[in-house]
Amino acid sequence: MNFNTYKFFRRCFNIPRKQKLRWCLIEECVSGNTEIRLGVSLVGTPYYIDVACRRFFMECQLPAISRKVILVTRTLTYGRYVYKGGGKKLVSPKNYIKDIYQSALYDTLPQSIL
Repeated sequence: MNFNTYKFFRRCFNIPRKQKLRWCLIEECVSGNTEIRLGVSLVGTPYYIDVACRRFFMECQLPAISRKVILVTRTLTYGRYVYKGGGKKLVSPKNYIKDIYQSALYDTLPQSIL
């Protein structure tokens, strides 16, 4: 299974084919600390999938927390994916998404026989 595709996220999160997806960076600011994370945006909605957290979130601007979605383009360079857009950039290993989701979807621990 190719974990680096929109098709994977559609199957994993039961997203209909008619819903357009785009790679995005999430700029999250909590108590003055800013963090940039990889996500998949559901275009035309305030919702996105936080790849590392494996769940949906919503773009928001509140006094305590700010989540901003930045749509990006992805390129493969020397075995690493580079996500760029909106003046932001994130570089991740090609296996990043696989490393997160494979253990969640498949039991990789050997079965013990009693």
